[in-house]
Amino acid sequence: MPERRKTRRIMVGDVPIGGGAPIVIQSMTNTDTADAAATVDQIKRLAAAGCALVRLTVPDERAAAALAEIIPQSPVPLIADIHFDYKLALLALEQGIAGLRINPGNIGGAENVRSKPTWRPGRATSPATPRRRPRWWRAPCARSRCWRPRIFTISKFR
Repeated sequence: MPERRKTRRIMVGDVPIGGGAPIVIQSMTNTDTADAAATVDQIKRLAAAGCALVRLTVPDERAAAALAEIIPQSPVPLIADIHFDYKLALLALEQGIAGLRINPGNIGGAENVRSKPTWRPGRATSPATPRRRPRWWRAPCARSRCWRPRIFTISKFR
């Protein structure tokens, strides 16, 4: 078995990640997060199947508001998956979410990085291989992928 890379341990709720912690199972709901009852039911089924973390999408303010009802009923820490608006991440934090997964392009500037939750910057690109993308598209995306993670470094995020 290959040796695991040494990383710094972080906590997502009460679940340790990295730093030699055991690998845990994470899954994602496929319900409309605004439907709190259906989402809680699915989270409980995922936890019963062995998931230690559950990610759910927060595409709008209705979904962010539903977190207030979902989080207290969840048997596992929840991670909000934010796609289009960093302000939804801030709303999820106000509701008590354990972690965030946010696409770097949606963070905005360094002023939007807060050291409160566990952030996992995501990476969303076209499924096409880079060689199939037009040259004009590749360079700006590469520059963006390099700059956005540096926001966390500049902000002294830990």
